[in-house]
Amino acid sequence: EELNNLDFLKKINLPENIITEIGSKNQEIEKSSFIISTYHPSFHAKKIHIISIPDKKNYTKELSDFIRTIKGDCAFYTSKKDFISPILDSLILTTYSFEQFLTKKNPQKLALIVENQNDITKQEITERIELLSCIYLVRDMVNTPASLKYPKKLADQIMKLPFRSTKVSLMDKKELETKGFNLLLGVGAGSDKDSCVVVFERMIDKNLPTIALAGK
Repeated sequence: EELNNLDFLKKINLPENIITEIGSKNQEIEKSSFIISTYHPSFHAKKIHIISIPDKKNYTKELSDFIRTIKGDCAFYTSKKDFISPILDSLILTTYSFEQFLTKKNPQKLALIVENQNDITKQEITERIELLSCIYLVRDMVNTPASLKYPKKLADQIMKLPFRSTKVSLMDKKELETKGFNLLLGVGAGSDKDSCVVVFERMIDKNLPTIALAGK
């Protein structure tokens, strides 16, 4: 059973004065967001932030803006299933950083604690994290210097990914020459790295129409 905000806060035994303040703010500014920061020994954390964002359209943006102000490790606790994806998106995408070439790295530990999980919720969380991991991979590819992301290097990264219902194959330079990919080979001839093509075949239903996507 999902709890409303105040019932949830009472359940985790927040101090009465904090709960009163939250209730007061909810009544005073129904349509405005607010954040109350306090300390709660039960959480073994430096601070606990109570965040109220009533506008669901701006939920992810406002939460992301708040997360940017947090330094160090952080965990989010929610009892509302509708907020799982927005919190994951905000938490993971906002804290992205490209540190591949840094001598000193500053990894940040992130956690999402969801009350009353069932198998469906766990599966949804797993699939969402897989999607966000793909976004991280693309961001890393974009941020990597051009000298280190030549065709074969990118192809090797792609071939290692765990695709579902998809056959992935690689056409190397020799195969491209055999099959007459002369325009592509002509463009790639200006580089000291060989051209190649990664082919994705979705294995779904053979009765459906075939769609081809070509990217360069």
